[in-house]
Amino acid sequence: MNDDLTTLWKALADPTRRHILDLLRQKPHTTSDLSNVFADEMSRYAVMKHLTVLEEANLIFIRRKGRERFNHLNVVPLQQMYERWLRPYEAHWASSLINLKNQVEGTNMSTETTTPSLAIHTIEQEIHIDASAEASFAALLDVNGWWGQRFARIPDSLRLEARVGGRFWETNDHSEENGTLWGIVTSIKPNDHIRIEGTIGMPGPILATVTLCTNPQENGTTTVTLAHQIMGDVPDRFLAGFTEGWADNLGSLKKLTESGERVALPGQPE
Repeated sequence: MNDDLTTLWKALADPTRRHILDLLRQKPHTTSDLSNVFADEMSRYAVMKHLTVLEEANLIFIRRKGRERFNHLNVVPLQQMYERWLRPYEAHWASSLINLKNQVEGTNMSTETTTPSLAIHTIEQEIHIDASAEASFAALLDVNGWWGQRFARIPDSLRLEARVGGRFWETNDHSEENGTLWGIVTSIKPNDHIRIEGTIGMPGPILATVTLCTNPQENGTTTVTLAHQIMGDVPDRFLAGFTEGWADNLGSLKKLTESGERVALPGQPE
């Protein structure tokens, strides 16, 4: 963990690499796109060296479409850094002041309303787990051990029927009659992937697909990849919330798989 943090700090120490992450936070970019942004400052080779450092720090991951290489921001290490260094030292009043600032500044904004456009949004993240694909997949199915978001806010309230057509749902009172359906399993292959389609907790006419894959590595570890596609009128705050929520969830999945540590809900003893 200390080695991972050292690599992470070194990657973030360079302003060019931070600028690249800012660009990727807006949307994935091809290597050519990023080279064009920095064309007046450095060569394409120099940009690729920066991308290699970011990839080695697990801050970005690569998806190829045809001959193009798309660079995606991976927020999981940043969330882990936040959990390790910032959250333990936060004071409650700090977040309250930020909320107050946003509310005060928001009063000067235009009151005109706009209709959000129908679009498809994709959240992609990955995390490396020091365990086999079999162990990682078994932990993946133990949703109460790593999925931190609940409506009822009670422990062990999630249900996942690990079969095609199975439900992913939350019981409100530990009964089988009352609850909220999050989605339906549409594809599952043991030790490989599970795909769930439904609202995944989003209100309104939303259709989402979540695919979680366990990819074994040559050294015996596993890379878990997430692809969450959302179609519908989705407010930006929901996308930001899901991005942060998935980073939390994947971090909890890593803890569950590697050490057996189960996620604790707010208000519940850890």
